[in-house]
Amino acid sequence: MKQITHLLVAISVFTISFSGFSQGESAAKDMLNNYKNVVVPIEFKLLSEKNQYLLNSLTKHLLSQKGFTTYMDVEVRKGEVPEIRLNPCSALYASLEGTEVTMFSFVTKVKLVLKNCHEEVVYETGFGSSREKDYKEAYQEALRKAFADLENTAYEYNGSNGLQINTSVAVVEKNDHKNSEAAQLPVKSKTLEALAGRKYRYNNQTYTLRKIEAGFILEEGENQKRYAFISPTDGDFLYNSESINGTLKITTNNNLKVTYFDTAIGKLQHIIYGLMAD
Repeated sequence: MKQITHLLVAISVFTISFSGFSQGESAAKDMLNNYKNVVVPIEFKLLSEKNQYLLNSLTKHLLSQKGFTTYMDVEVRKGEVPEIRLNPCSALYASLEGTEVTMFSFVTKVKLVLKNCHEEVVYETGFGSSREKDYKEAYQEALRKAFADLENTAYEYNGSNGLQINTSVAVVEKNDHKNSEAAQLPVKSKTLEALAGRKYRYNNQTYTLRKIEAGFILEEGENQKRYAFISPTDGDFLYNSESINGTLKITTNNNLKVTYFDTAIGKLQHIIYGLMAD
C-alpha cells in the first residue's frame, strides 16, 4: 500500500511539473507572437569583428525565413527604420551566446537569445554544437543547429506592439516601407539554376554565372577568373568575394542584388549585377 502511495505521489509530481513546463513553453510562444521586428547587431559580443564568419548575415537570414521582419542595428541607429525609432519596444533584439573558439577547442556551441527593449529574455534556443575545426564552418553549423529549436516553434505575429506609438505617422511610413520592399521582392520560383550560364554586367565588367557542385560562382571576364562564390540557402543566397560578404537576391527582372555591410562608412550597401541580353 505504501509503495502504491509513493507511486501516485510521483505521478502527481511529474504531471504537475510537465503541466508547468507546457504552460511556460506556451507563454514563451505567445510572447514571441507579440513581435514582428527583430534587430540583429552587426557585431556579436561573442566575437570580435563585424559580421565575423558571416554569423550576423546568417542570423538575419534565418530569422527572416521564420517570418520575422529583420533589420541590422546600424539601420536602426541611423533612424532608417521609423517604426522602431518611434517605438523601440516593438522589436526584439538578437544576440548569440556560446563558447569562444580557440585552437584547443573541441566543440563549438552557440545559441540564439531574443530580448525585449528592457533586456528581458523573451525566447532562447538550446545550444547548437559543431566539431568542425574551421572556425567559420563550426560557428555556422552550430548556429543552424540552434535555429532548429526556433524552426520547431510555432510563430505567427498577432499584431501586438510593446508600447503605443504615433500611428498616424507610423502607418504611413510602414506602408511606404512595404511598397519599397515589394519593388525589390525576389521571385521565389526563379532560381539560380535557371540563370546558370547567363552573363551579368557590373562596374563596366562582365561576369558569367556558373553552377558548381558546392553552389554557384561568378566568373570575371573572358579569362573565367573566379570572382565570387554564392551559397544556396532556403531563401536568399549567401554571397562571398574577396572584398564583400553579404546576401544575394534575384530581383523580378533576374538581376542579382547583393546586400552587404560597408565597414568604411558604417552602413548597409547594395550592388546589382545587371542581366545582359543574350
